Amino acid sequence: DNVTIVNPLTANGNLSIGISEDNVGLATESTLSTLNSKVIKCDTDNVNISSPLSANGNVNININEDAVGIAKESTLSSINSKILKCDTDNVTIVNPLSANGNVKIAILEDQVGLAKESTLSSIDTKMVKCDTDNVKIVSEVAYDSTNDWKKVSIQDDTVGLAKESTLQAIKAQTDKLTFDANNNLKVYVVNMAGGGGVVYEQLIDADETTSQSITLDTGANRLLEVYAKATTATTFHLDVSTDNTNWITDYYTWTNTTEVKETMWNGFQYVRLRSDAAGSSGDTVTLILSAK
Repeated sequence: DNVTIVNPLTANGNLSIGISEDNVGLATESTLSTLNSKVIKCDTDNVNISSPLSANGNVNININEDAVGIAKESTLSSINSKILKCDTDNVTIVNPLSANGNVKIAILEDQVGLAKESTLSSIDTKMVKCDTDNVKIVSEVAYDSTNDWKKVSIQDDTVGLAKESTLQAIKAQTDKLTFDANNNLKVYVVNMAGGGGVVYEQLIDADETTSQSITLDTGANRLLEVYAKATTATTFHLDVSTDNTNWITDYYTWTNTTEVKETMWNGFQYVRLRSDAAGSSGDTVTLILSAK
């Protein structure tokens, strides 16, 4: 009743129909055009709706054929396993590639507490080179914060470390040595022919531009030999003492000379030979005291 044939045929031979009144709500061109603008281009021939709705009320779509190369789950999963956790909002790629072909990344903000170069450098300076395979850290040992030390237990020595027993044996021998007030080693020479003991102190070719001295503990020896020589004339002094604390200075003095040779009877246990500073760079002085 609502259809009127306005012209039997179109130019192409199709029947022309004019709709004068719509009582059923036919779709209009404007509505279809709006829907068309919202439809994203896809290959509808390869999309099959296998079931109207899923359990969650979503439309189920089955992809029968991929003509555009859609990303697969296996590929995305492989990529995901290679991505480390990071705050991507605070990571900026400042330059695509470095000179070595690596991606440059600038950290603008640290939300997780990344290790800093200054901290690692501080740790590095505290590490002493060692054979870590043979070093065992004793459990929960005391930490020496003053020296920044930790105790370690050496389980296996492959380099020949010095042992305590060896060091103690060496110490036992060095403890027998005696030194004078100037830290010169006292040497006792045994006179094998006469059976007596000879003791002496000497300083050979020392710097003459600085005052020099040697001290001798004569012990029970009474015959004293004094020898001194310098490349430039200077003054030599012989001091004596009974206790190595209270000294009688200039017991003998030899002035403005380059050599002294004296043999004398001596009743003092301690004698000291000194030379005044003289000469210039390269000048030397020798001092020798001997008693028997």
